[in-house]
Amino acid sequence: MQLTPAKIAALLPHAGRMVLVDAVVACEPTRLIARSNHHRDPEHPLRRAGRLGVATGIELAAQCMALHGALMAPGKPRAARRAVLASAHAVHATVAFLDTLTAELEVEVTLIVEERRHAMYAFTLSADCDCLLRGRLTLAFVDEDPRP
Repeated sequence: MQLTPAKIAALLPHAGRMVLVDAVVACEPTRLIARSNHHRDPEHPLRRAGRLGVATGIELAAQCMALHGALMAPGKPRAARRAVLASAHAVHATVAFLDTLTAELEVEVTLIVEERRHAMYAFTLSADCDCLLRGRLTLAFVDEDPRP
């Protein structure tokens, strides 16, 4: 799937350097695969004390989840799927930092369940086929009417 960087940025609730996704490789009804090279940027906005912790992968996965939702709901305004990251579950990392990696990052998000008020995805962040970070993330949709 070919999306320009401008199209990716237009689909995300982020701007400028906080857009962490470079390319969408595949998008299916329950899965999205994307790539990123931002971890090599010495001016990455999430670096702390010159390092980029592996937990940054959670933000990258959340952006991929947002992209998946936007691509699966074409024609709907972006605000119609506005959400916040509500929780992370069973997160497991095999590295401490991403900034030392030279390989491109690949992130795969898989929709587990989507209901009116939330969605849960499994995610895997890898480089050179090595799993760096995996877990499950839950999004809470904030635009829904709070009444049942």
